[in-house]
Amino acid sequence: MKTETRRVYLAVVLVAAFAAIGAGIFVYAGVYDTSALRQHTSLVYESMAVVRSRSVAARSDYEAPDLASLDWQHAGIVQYEANCRQCHGAPGRAPDSFSLGMKPSPTAIVELARTRTPQEIYTVVEQGIRMTGMPAWAYRMSAEEMWQVVALVKQLADMTRADYDRLLRQASAAATGQASQQGAQVSASTSDEQQDSLTDSGKVALQQYNCVSCHVITGITAARKHVGPPLTGMTHRNYIAGILEYSDENFVRWVTAPSAVDPDTLMPDLGVTEAHARAMLSYLKSVQE
Repeated sequence: MKTETRRVYLAVVLVAAFAAIGAGIFVYAGVYDTSALRQHTSLVYESMAVVRSRSVAARSDYEAPDLASLDWQHAGIVQYEANCRQCHGAPGRAPDSFSLGMKPSPTAIVELARTRTPQEIYTVVEQGIRMTGMPAWAYRMSAEEMWQVVALVKQLADMTRADYDRLLRQASAAATGQASQQGAQVSASTSDEQQDSLTDSGKVALQQYNCVSCHVITGITAARKHVGPPLTGMTHRNYIAGILEYSDENFVRWVTAPSAVDPDTLMPDLGVTEAHARAMLSYLKSVQE
């Protein structure tokens, strides 16, 4: 009996080993074509679709406001035209050319309007979807603005191009077209629970403002680039960018408006709010303690 059990264990180990070797060869030999000129296989496409759908549904536990009461005719359509139409199109309006080559293709807005609940659409807008090109808008739009977009999307399935164009002309771009500056000022003294929340928010903010594309940041998987200096240990340095004496306030000043500090800097102005800059600072302090 023991001999038979050992044989079973050995067989399982051998199968697992060969599977691991096969997977390694598959990955490192570049067998799977990731080119956007080729479509996914049916298995990959269907698997990703199911995962996306179930993931969104599981996280859509929001209480939706009365959509009819929201200003979707003005604020909603301005936000949609500025941030969404480029990939998803609109009645009679094509997406911008760059999005036509995206794989997977951005979902047609009419399909979203007809098949998704308001809560599911809000979840996608707020949180985005990895590996699709759909960004999270939580750090660029307020909750009210996102619900206004949701309210508009639910109307788009029944709109003609003339309807859309008329609403867009009537909208006041000057009053509603600017991105929302989220977040109240962060108090200098916070409880431990608030500090933990602030630190977690900072980790997300470092990713959402794409700091990971240029900097090494401890604790963030994709932050491995050496375009700019590593941010780990940032708060222990004497100077920021070699010109600004380090202090917490100067860190916030630099992150929110680097070109105002140094007009020749290669660090771009990313529209980071003061609240988000302080959250980033909280996270960077937490990973060097």
